[in-house]
Amino acid sequence: MLNTMKKKLAAVAILTAIALPASASIVTVDDGSDAYTFDQLVVTTEGDSVITQTFVDGVNDTFVEIGLTAVGTFKNGGATVGFPTEYDLIFDISLIGTAATTETFLGSGIFDIDVTFSNASVATLYHDDVPFGGLNGVSTAIANLSGATGGCDLQVTAANPAATTNNGTCNVSFDFDALLAGWFTTSWGEDFTTLANMPTIDFSLDIDITEYNVDSPAPGITTIKVAHDGSAVINVPEPTTIAILGLGLLGLAGSRRRKS
Repeated sequence: MLNTMKKKLAAVAILTAIALPASASIVTVDDGSDAYTFDQLVVTTEGDSVITQTFVDGVNDTFVEIGLTAVGTFKNGGATVGFPTEYDLIFDISLIGTAATTETFLGSGIFDIDVTFSNASVATLYHDDVPFGGLNGVSTAIANLSGATGGCDLQVTAANPAATTNNGTCNVSFDFDALLAGWFTTSWGEDFTTLANMPTIDFSLDIDITEYNVDSPAPGITTIKVAHDGSAVINVPEPTTIAILGLGLLGLAGSRRRKS
């Protein structure tokens, strides 16, 4: 009876381990000329993104952001790797969601905008032959991003669009669907295009508001121009074999301790 129970618990443990993704995975990117192993992407602005917010009553307003960000640097263990001037990887992002706008202090003219993204948000990762110049070279789509979760928090001073307090943060996660074989490889050597479980990519971005225009009073439209800088990490689910091997090693270590 005891052995049967142990086997059942072991089976549950294996299934649980298989379901858990690794965090900030080690990934190799290979553009055909250079290959870099990294655990973090440093993201830089590729010009202003444009936000259009359609007001209704300050609650569940329609929020749309369209713009570009680029991979400025690869990092591994905190150290910069690679030579970013030799290539350009650009995220073309279309974020869609709802926003709730509140005045942080009654009558102050300072507004707090909380945004929740919907699954309709998408992005495409391109390789472009012209470094740091937007999508103006020979651009090749190498990954699609979908299934967004997360949101943004912005603070805007309506009377002074240039105010240094006009900033915020944005955290958004996507499913990462690699389109071309050979571009992205896991730490155990598997190509992203053959993975059984799709990786995710998590962005953590700062928001610098560069322009704020109320095109028409509520209910109406407001446009906000923002620049993004920050980072992103790719999370790759462990394969079944690695999860089982890890549990086997733990069991072996426990057996040795009991014998000793």
